[in-house]
Amino acid sequence: MKIFKIIALLLILTFSFSNCQKQKYDLDYEKKVMNELLIEFIDSLYNEPNYIPPPPTPFPKIYFKTADQKIKDSIYQKDSIDYIQIIKKFNDRVNQIKNYKGKKVIAISDTIYALKGKEADFIKHQFSDTEFDMNNEIGYRINLLNYSKNGKYDLKYSSEFPLGNEKWKENHKTHLTSVISFSRIQFDRTKKYGVLTGGIYYGKLIGNGFVIFLEKKSDKWTIAYFYDTWVS
Repeated sequence: MKIFKIIALLLILTFSFSNCQKQKYDLDYEKKVMNELLIEFIDSLYNEPNYIPPPPTPFPKIYFKTADQKIKDSIYQKDSIDYIQIIKKFNDRVNQIKNYKGKKVIAISDTIYALKGKEADFIKHQFSDTEFDMNNEIGYRINLLNYSKNGKYDLKYSSEFPLGNEKWKENHKTHLTSVISFSRIQFDRTKKYGVLTGGIYYGKLIGNGFVIFLEKKSDKWTIAYFYDTWVS
């Protein structure tokens, strides 16, 4: 009886080891493909954003309640002067970004995130004729040193910038042009097709989500097509 338990344990250990080795191989392969295509991804996705000036602030309620025209004129004049200053700062910031001659500063999300939940369901639905391996349940930290020699972009980790919308207030200092996040690449079982999702942001309310479909041709991975999934 003991011999059967020992054999069963050995089989389990062998299977676990084999499975771990396969997962490591799959992740190494995926990283290699990402390393080859990341700059091409950015080339395809990046567009010079249209910088939209902020709207004037609404008049305070007192403006509509008061019957004194002098008070109304005073409020209107003050708001107009304040708005002129806001527009001047906005235009100065935009001009500094556009006239910057260095590489485009792009923040990449530190983690290539696992594709699951609604996004995974979306991929399954959109590409129902292709069976992708959707078992990548954990993300991994991207190594930006792999792309340090590219001649187009100064890639930085998004964690190097302030959280939330604060990062965009630093635009005039850092020349940050966009923030991009990528999911892990999901391959089909034959390693002939791949798909990933993500988002690119140019400011607080400017950005879009995307799906990138990959195809392997002549032993080389290429972008077959991509499209937006949402726009802000």
